[in-house]
Amino acid sequence: MAKNTCIVTCEHAGNYIPRKFVELFSEEYEIVATHAAYDIGALSMAIIIANILQAPLLYTKVTRLIVDCNRSMGSDELFSKFTKNSNSDLKKELIQRYYTKHRHTIEQAVIKAIQHHTYVVHVAVHSFTPQLNGFKRYCDIGLLYDQCCPVEQQLCKSIKETLFALHPLRIAYNYPYRGCGDGVTVWLRKQYGDRYCGIEVEVNQDLYFQGNHLWRQLSKNIGQAIKRAMATM
Repeated sequence: MAKNTCIVTCEHAGNYIPRKFVELFSEEYEIVATHAAYDIGALSMAIIIANILQAPLLYTKVTRLIVDCNRSMGSDELFSKFTKNSNSDLKKELIQRYYTKHRHTIEQAVIKAIQHHTYVVHVAVHSFTPQLNGFKRYCDIGLLYDQCCPVEQQLCKSIKETLFALHPLRIAYNYPYRGCGDGVTVWLRKQYGDRYCGIEVEVNQDLYFQGNHLWRQLSKNIGQAIKRAMATM
Protein backbone atom coordinates (compact mmCIF):
# COMPACT_ATOMS: atom_id res chain seq x y z
CA MET A 1 0.00 0.00 0.00
CA ALA A 2 1.40 3.40 -0.98
CA LYS A 3 2.01 5.74 1.92
CA ASN A 4 0.09 8.82 0.86
CA THR A 5 -1.62 10.64 -1.95
CA CYS A 6 -3.13 14.07 -2.44
CA ILE A 7 -6.20 15.91 -3.68
CA VAL A 8 -6.52 19.67 -4.20
CA THR A 9 -9.75 21.63 -3.91
CA CYS A 10 -10.85 25.23 -4.36
CA GLU A 11 -14.22 25.99 -2.78
CA HIS A 12 -14.38 29.65 -3.82
CA ALA A 13 -12.85 29.37 -7.28
CA GLY A 14 -15.16 31.66 -9.20
CA ASN A 15 -17.88 34.30 -9.23
CA TYR A 16 -20.17 32.68 -11.77
CA ILE A 17 -23.88 33.40 -11.37
CA PRO A 18 -26.20 31.01 -13.21
CA ARG A 19 -28.53 32.93 -15.52
CA LYS A 20 -31.54 31.81 -13.52
CA PHE A 21 -30.30 33.76 -10.47
CA VAL A 22 -28.85 36.92 -12.04
CA GLU A 23 -31.95 38.90 -11.10
CA LEU A 24 -31.17 38.44 -7.41
CA PHE A 25 -28.13 40.69 -7.88
CA SER A 26 -29.71 43.35 -10.08
CA GLU A 27 -29.40 46.14 -7.50
CA GLU A 28 -25.86 45.34 -6.39
CA TYR A 29 -24.17 43.57 -9.26
CA GLU A 30 -20.79 45.23 -8.67
CA ILE A 31 -20.29 42.98 -5.64
CA VAL A 32 -19.80 40.03 -7.99
CA ALA A 33 -16.33 41.32 -8.91
CA THR A 34 -15.15 41.54 -5.29
CA HIS A 35 -13.75 39.17 -2.69
CA ALA A 36 -17.25 38.86 -1.25
CA ALA A 37 -18.09 36.73 -4.29
CA TYR A 38 -14.97 34.56 -4.64
CA ASP A 39 -11.34 34.04 -3.64
CA ILE A 40 -9.46 36.17 -6.16
CA GLY A 41 -6.51 34.31 -7.68
CA ALA A 42 -7.21 31.06 -5.82
CA LEU A 43 -8.14 28.96 -8.84
CA SER A 44 -5.05 29.84 -10.89
CA MET A 45 -2.92 29.00 -7.84
CA ALA A 46 -4.76 25.73 -7.23
CA ILE A 47 -4.20 24.66 -10.85
CA ILE A 48 -0.43 25.13 -10.52
CA ILE A 49 -0.28 23.38 -7.13
CA ALA A 50 -2.33 20.43 -8.41
CA ASN A 51 -0.05 20.06 -11.44
CA ILE A 52 3.05 19.99 -9.27
CA LEU A 53 1.51 17.44 -6.91
CA GLN A 54 0.05 15.46 -9.82
CA ALA A 55 -3.20 15.53 -7.91
CA PRO A 56 -6.83 15.86 -9.01
CA LEU A 57 -8.23 19.37 -8.69
CA LEU A 58 -11.85 19.70 -7.59
CA TYR A 59 -13.47 23.12 -7.63
CA THR A 60 -16.68 25.02 -8.11
CA LYS A 61 -16.95 28.29 -10.02
CA VAL A 62 -20.41 29.22 -8.71
CA THR A 63 -20.09 32.25 -6.44
CA ARG A 64 -20.39 31.76 -2.70
CA LEU A 65 -23.04 34.49 -2.83
CA ILE A 66 -25.34 31.78 -4.22
CA VAL A 67 -24.36 29.10 -1.69
CA ASP A 68 -21.08 28.71 0.19
CA CYS A 69 -19.63 25.23 -0.33
CA ASN A 70 -17.14 25.80 2.50
CA ARG A 71 -19.80 26.19 5.17
CA SER A 72 -21.78 23.54 7.02
CA MET A 73 -25.48 23.01 6.46
CA GLY A 74 -26.37 24.70 9.74
CA SER A 75 -24.19 27.76 9.22
CA ASP A 76 -25.61 31.28 9.09
CA GLU A 77 -23.14 31.89 6.26
CA LEU A 78 -24.34 29.06 4.03
CA PHE A 79 -26.52 31.55 2.14
CA SER A 80 -25.65 35.20 1.52
CA LYS A 81 -27.98 38.16 1.92
CA PHE A 82 -29.00 37.61 -1.70
CA THR A 83 -30.30 34.07 -1.17
CA LYS A 84 -30.99 33.56 2.54
CA ASN A 85 -34.55 34.91 2.27
CA SER A 86 -35.41 32.71 -0.71
CA ASN A 87 -38.17 30.15 -0.38
CA SER A 88 -37.34 26.65 0.82
CA ASP A 89 -37.71 25.08 -2.63
CA LEU A 90 -35.12 27.43 -4.14
CA LYS A 91 -32.72 26.83 -1.27
CA LYS A 92 -33.05 23.07 -1.73
CA GLU A 93 -32.29 23.51 -5.42
CA LEU A 94 -29.18 25.56 -4.67
CA ILE A 95 -27.95 22.99 -2.16
CA GLN A 96 -28.56 20.01 -4.41
CA ARG A 97 -27.26 21.55 -7.64
CA TYR A 98 -24.11 23.24 -6.33
CA TYR A 99 -23.32 22.49 -2.68
CA THR A 100 -24.04 18.77 -2.51
CA LYS A 101 -22.54 18.13 -5.94
CA HIS A 102 -19.20 19.69 -4.99
CA ARG A 103 -19.00 18.01 -1.60
CA HIS A 104 -19.99 14.63 -2.98
CA THR A 105 -17.23 14.86 -5.59
CA ILE A 106 -14.65 15.60 -2.89
CA GLU A 107 -15.89 12.83 -0.63
CA GLN A 108 -15.72 10.27 -3.43
CA ALA A 109 -12.13 11.33 -4.16
CA VAL A 110 -11.20 10.89 -0.50
CA ILE A 111 -12.85 7.47 -0.29
CA LYS A 112 -11.04 6.31 -3.41
CA ALA A 113 -7.71 7.61 -2.13
CA ILE A 114 -7.82 6.01 1.30
CA GLN A 115 -8.60 2.62 -0.23
CA HIS A 116 -5.09 2.54 -1.68
CA HIS A 117 -3.03 4.79 0.60
CA THR A 118 -2.18 5.24 4.27
CA TYR A 119 -3.05 8.95 4.16
CA VAL A 120 -4.89 11.22 1.83
CA VAL A 121 -3.58 14.78 2.05
CA HIS A 122 -6.24 17.31 1.14
CA VAL A 123 -4.97 20.77 0.19
CA ALA A 124 -7.76 23.36 0.09
CA VAL A 125 -6.58 26.53 -1.67
CA HIS A 126 -8.01 29.92 -0.69
CA SER A 127 -7.07 33.58 -0.79
CA PHE A 128 -7.98 36.35 1.63
CA THR A 129 -8.61 40.06 1.28
CA PRO A 130 -5.77 42.29 2.57
CA GLN A 131 -8.20 44.30 4.69
CA LEU A 132 -11.41 43.21 6.37
CA ASN A 133 -13.81 45.36 8.37
CA GLY A 134 -11.24 48.16 8.55
CA PHE A 135 -8.43 45.94 9.85
CA LYS A 136 -5.30 45.32 7.79
CA ARG A 137 -4.03 41.76 7.67
CA TYR A 138 -0.25 41.67 7.82
CA CYS A 139 0.29 37.98 7.08
CA ASP A 140 1.21 36.86 3.54
CA ILE A 141 0.39 33.16 3.80
CA GLY A 142 -1.67 31.23 6.31
CA LEU A 143 -1.43 27.48 6.86
CA LEU A 144 -4.57 26.21 8.54
CA TYR A 145 -4.72 22.86 10.34
CA ASP A 146 -6.19 21.11 13.37
CA GLN A 147 -3.85 21.63 16.32
CA CYS A 148 -5.04 18.32 17.76
CA CYS A 149 -3.79 16.44 14.70
CA PRO A 150 -0.01 15.75 14.90
CA VAL A 151 0.23 14.75 11.23
CA GLU A 152 -1.33 18.01 10.06
CA GLN A 153 0.80 20.00 12.47
CA GLN A 154 4.04 18.40 11.27
CA LEU A 155 3.06 18.73 7.63
CA CYS A 156 2.39 22.45 7.99
CA LYS A 157 5.66 22.90 9.90
CA SER A 158 7.56 21.26 7.05
CA ILE A 159 5.70 23.29 4.44
CA LYS A 160 6.47 26.53 6.25
CA GLU A 161 10.18 25.78 6.59
CA THR A 162 10.59 24.80 2.95
CA LEU A 163 8.41 27.59 1.62
CA PHE A 164 10.21 30.26 3.62
CA ALA A 165 13.52 29.07 2.16
CA LEU A 166 12.09 29.33 -1.35
CA HIS A 167 10.16 32.55 -0.86
CA PRO A 168 10.74 34.42 2.44
CA LEU A 169 7.37 35.88 3.31
CA ARG A 170 5.28 36.29 6.45
CA ILE A 171 3.87 32.81 7.01
CA ALA A 172 1.57 32.08 9.96
CA TYR A 173 -0.30 29.10 11.34
CA ASN A 174 -4.10 29.21 11.62
CA TYR A 175 -4.37 32.75 10.28
CA PRO A 176 -6.43 34.62 9.23
CA TYR A 177 -8.86 31.86 10.24
CA ARG A 178 -8.77 28.91 12.60
CA GLY A 179 -7.95 25.54 11.12
CA CYS A 180 -10.70 23.89 13.14
CA GLY A 181 -13.39 26.40 12.16
CA ASP A 182 -16.27 25.66 9.83
CA GLY A 183 -15.21 24.26 6.48
CA VAL A 184 -14.77 21.26 4.19
CA THR A 185 -11.60 20.03 5.93
CA VAL A 186 -13.36 19.98 9.31
CA TRP A 187 -16.27 18.04 7.83
CA LEU A 188 -13.93 15.43 6.34
CA ARG A 189 -11.81 15.06 9.49
CA LYS A 190 -14.91 14.03 11.41
CA GLN A 191 -15.66 11.32 8.87
CA TYR A 192 -12.25 9.84 8.10
CA GLY A 193 -10.14 10.53 11.17
CA ASP A 194 -6.49 9.48 11.05
CA ARG A 195 -6.59 8.43 7.40
CA TYR A 196 -7.36 11.99 6.38
CA CYS A 197 -4.98 14.97 6.60
CA GLY A 198 -6.62 18.25 5.66
CA ILE A 199 -4.87 21.61 5.44
CA GLU A 200 -5.94 24.94 4.02
CA VAL A 201 -3.57 27.31 2.25
CA GLU A 202 -4.67 30.95 2.58
CA VAL A 203 -2.76 33.54 0.53
CA ASN A 204 -3.06 37.30 0.80
CA GLN A 205 -4.61 38.78 -2.34
CA ASP A 206 -2.23 41.72 -2.05
CA LEU A 207 0.38 39.38 -3.58
CA TYR A 208 -1.95 38.62 -6.47
CA PHE A 209 -2.42 42.31 -7.21
CA GLN A 210 1.37 42.75 -7.38
CA GLY A 211 1.40 40.91 -10.69
CA ASN A 212 0.92 37.62 -12.47
CA HIS A 213 4.62 36.70 -12.46
CA LEU A 214 4.86 36.92 -8.66
CA TRP A 215 1.62 34.97 -8.19
CA ARG A 216 2.69 32.18 -10.53
CA GLN A 217 6.11 31.88 -8.89
CA LEU A 218 4.57 31.85 -5.44
CA SER A 219 2.10 29.18 -6.56
CA LYS A 220 4.97 27.03 -7.81
CA ASN A 221 6.88 27.49 -4.57
CA ILE A 222 3.87 26.53 -2.48
CA GLY A 223 3.35 23.44 -4.62
CA GLN A 224 7.00 22.44 -4.28
CA ALA A 225 6.94 23.02 -0.52
CA ILE A 226 3.89 20.78 -0.12
CA LYS A 227 5.45 18.10 -2.32
CA ARG A 228 8.66 18.05 -0.29
CA ALA A 229 6.73 18.03 2.99
CA MET A 230 4.60 15.09 1.88
CA ALA A 231 7.75 13.13 1.04
CA THR A 232 8.74 13.27 4.71
CA MET A 233 5.42 11.96 6.07
